[in-house]
Amino acid sequence: MLFKDAVELLKSGKCIVRECWKEEHGYLVLMPKMQYVWRILFNPNPNAGSFSFSIDEMDANDWIEYLEPKKEIEGELCANAS
Repeated sequence: MLFKDAVELLKSGKCIVRECWKEEHGYLVLMPKMQYVWRILFNPNPNAGSFSFSIDEMDANDWIEYLEPKKEIEGELCANAS
């Protein structure tokens, strides 16, 4: 999708990435009540910081919605949690 469409996704509360990004590039989100886009990273450690778009990223047409992968949780762990 085009950048302008990706921005609309951000404004609606969705997360975005570019198809060419690897998992270590993280994903982008517009935090509630904030005016800046944040990049969320998981590797090597969880981290977040504001993100500035380059001209190449604004011209890109490979933006997609980021759907967080479902993490497997052991049944015993959940059953014992109170």
